[in-house]
Amino acid sequence: MFHEAFHIACRITCPACDKAEVRRTSFNEVLADHFATCILMPKEWVEEYWPMVQDVPALADRFDVPTRQMRRRLNQLSLL
Repeated sequence: MFHEAFHIACRITCPACDKAEVRRTSFNEVLADHFATCILMPKEWVEEYWPMVQDVPALADRFDVPTRQMRRRLNQLSLL
């Protein structure tokens, strides 16, 4: 849902994004994924809970996200 909200916000605030080329579309998808990741797994919360949990599936359950996405977020934050 947050991923799609990003696209809607881009269309409203930046009409040029709505007419993006194929190259930019994939970049917009990366931005939308990152936006959703930051909303669902805020850096401060992940950094706070990770030392206590130290288990990717358990932390994914805590944030209610897929394990694969949790692992990606932990890598982004250099926690894995």
